[in-house]
Amino acid sequence: MSWQNNMKGLKRISEKPNDMVLMDLPEPRLPGDDWLKVKVSYAGICGSDIKMFHMDCSAPDSKLRPPVIPGHEFSGIVWEKGSAVHHVEVGDRVVCHTMVKPCGRCEYCLTGNWGLCRERKGIGSDINGAFAEFLVCPAKNAIKIPEELPLDTAALTEPLACSVRIVEEIGKIRRGEKAVIFGPGPIGACCAMTVRANGAVPVIVGTKHSRHRMEVLQDNGIQCFINDEKLPKNILDYFGGYADMAVDAVGKEAVFQSTFHVVKKLGRIVVGAIDESSTGYSVNMTKVFGSQIKVLPSCSSTPKGWHEALNLLSEHQDEFKKFISGSYPLEQWDRAFQKAESRDGFKIMLRP
Repeated sequence: MSWQNNMKGLKRISEKPNDMVLMDLPEPRLPGDDWLKVKVSYAGICGSDIKMFHMDCSAPDSKLRPPVIPGHEFSGIVWEKGSAVHHVEVGDRVVCHTMVKPCGRCEYCLTGNWGLCRERKGIGSDINGAFAEFLVCPAKNAIKIPEELPLDTAALTEPLACSVRIVEEIGKIRRGEKAVIFGPGPIGACCAMTVRANGAVPVIVGTKHSRHRMEVLQDNGIQCFINDEKLPKNILDYFGGYADMAVDAVGKEAVFQSTFHVVKKLGRIVVGAIDESSTGYSVNMTKVFGSQIKVLPSCSSTPKGWHEALNLLSEHQDEFKKFISGSYPLEQWDRAFQKAESRDGFKIMLRP
């Protein structure tokens, strides 16, 4: 029997809410010759990680399958590789797609929409994720990080890939168009940067409680407005008309309804977040039909979006660096989670 080293890992133990413990765990072994072992450098705390920390996971359709190590936004260094892996080497810096074991045969896999495959698993929800010193994942999920891109900024690849999905793949943004993004959090901020990178003009909409985030965005040259009764007029005055596209990056019905007040006829509304506790949103179909507005859902990301995200991070790394509000050692995970949940900043990261 071979010796197996231990590592520190943050593990959701049971289906009970808040049942997460930092503990000594065996380092993972490669389950196949086409897998990698990655030493995690930075792991971002996503809003979904916070929700899953607090949720009861006993429901049959629960997205979290304890016992499991959470964490799906990360960068790291290849520590070990299987004999069939040739596109990366030990010591390479990588990020990794979060979708594992898609069937590869269904229409969704064949069109690059792995996240819709019924057989796929998720890193940090179905299999152990990045809130630990090491993780293993299929080598095909790994993408090399450009040499000039720091590891902490590279850990923003996953949320930025989701934003590329919202803005480019679903929203079909075009040069010269105008876009209003509701929500100055990490996804909304990344959407604004993606809009601008495509030669379009973004506006971020937030509340008075998110002024600190909007100040950072304004420092990046992004116009921001408060979501109040003056918003439609402010958008009209700023753009000289209403927006071609609006994005809900908050996931609240009131915000979704606000998107209809700022988008023009023949415009597009992309729903990039949803309130999963809601029983359903009401939609003014008279408005949708009469103004011929497209309402488009966007969830997760695609492999193509990950490559685009890494390119954007490399080209605009100084601006994206401002979205990292702090990093904490794994031993201070509870403090990091509290900071992330307070929404005092943008992205909080763990350093396993």
